[in-house]
Amino acid sequence: MGDNSDRAVIAAMRSADVVVVATVQEVVSSDISVALGDTTYDMRKSPEEIAEFLVIESFQGSAPGAKLHTWMSTSTAFCGRSFVLGATYLLYLRHANRFGYYRAGLCSRTKLAEGADHELDILRYLAA
Repeated sequence: MGDNSDRAVIAAMRSADVVVVATVQEVVSSDISVALGDTTYDMRKSPEEIAEFLVIESFQGSAPGAKLHTWMSTSTAFCGRSFVLGATYLLYLRHANRFGYYRAGLCSRTKLAEGADHELDILRYLAA
């Protein structure tokens, strides 16, 4: 451990509330903030998405088998992203709102788990 990418993973883990590998179980897209009456994040003018994940491996803040939810804009202007049903992601989650939904956007290290072997090795080392 010691190169810049290793330090970036360490910093991302420290700033996240939850770091897990999880599979998308469900994706719902709509004007969710208006439906829930929550304007904590003012994104009512951009597409939004709630995704439900099943945790496979946890490095921080959760446990395998747990279900987690993200709620965010899918607009890249808000660092938003869409998740693919059935895909497995390495998630760096932050800022759960009052409903328990987290943020995990393009501006975090969240990515498809496939191809993230080096980063997963670092996280396993840090979590041990």
